[in-house]
Parts: sequence; C-alpha cells; structure tokens
Amino acid sequence: AHSRTRDRAQVGRVRGRTEDGRVGVRVDRGASPLGNPYVVRGERERLAACHAYRRLLGATLAGGGPEDPEQVGLLGRLAGFGGEVRVWDWEGARMEVERLREMARRGVLLELKCHCAPRPCHGETVRDLL
Repeated sequence: AHSRTRDRAQVGRVRGRTEDGRVGVRVDRGASPLGNPYVVRGERERLAACHAYRRLLGATLAGGGPEDPEQVGLLGRLAGFGGEVRVWDWEGARMEVERLREMARRGVLLELKCHCAPRPCHGETVRDLL
C-alpha cells in the first residue's frame, strides 16, 4: 500500500511546475491547514520539525484536539524540536486530509506543494498518510 500512496501523491516545490496529469495542492504554512506549525530556521532543525509534524498529524488524525492547546508544543519537544511553534488547526487538518484521501480514492494524482521540497518536508508525512 505504501508504494501505491507514493504513486497517487508526490511532493513538489510550490514554485515548481506540476507534473503533467497531477493536481497541485499546496500544503505549506499559510496556504493550507496542513502547513507545518514547527518553524524551520535552519537545516539542523528540519528533520526534528518533520519528525514533530509526523507525531502531530498522527495525533490529529487519531482525534487529538484543542482541549489541550499545549499539546502541539509538547509533541514538538518530545520529537526533539525546540524552535518556534505556530497555531495548528486540528479540525481543519483532519478535514483536509479527508478531502485529499477522497481525491486519491477517486484516482486523482496529487502533487503536494511546499517551499521545502525537494529537501526533507512535512509533505512527505501528508503523502504517506493518504
């Protein structure tokens, strides 16, 4: 199933050309509820931010929510991320993942667009969870 997910969705750069036959969907901060709230200020923070995002999106899809507003920062710290944390829209993220999953189920080929790509990017987590 993992390779099928990679076939249905890939990660690309926001300013890059969307591959023929794919629908570009932005997942960057400010453009999407799936934007990574863990702000990367340098390359050394990138992998920790991606790991923190994987934990956060997993908790979100498992039903985590705003009853504990500190949970976003806590999940980041547990993943080794000590940088700036932005606001996270729990319900918006759940709804956007469901929308993208439905598109993929219908056979739509997605290209998840972020400024990070092709460097390690939270978009890889989104792709893997579709």
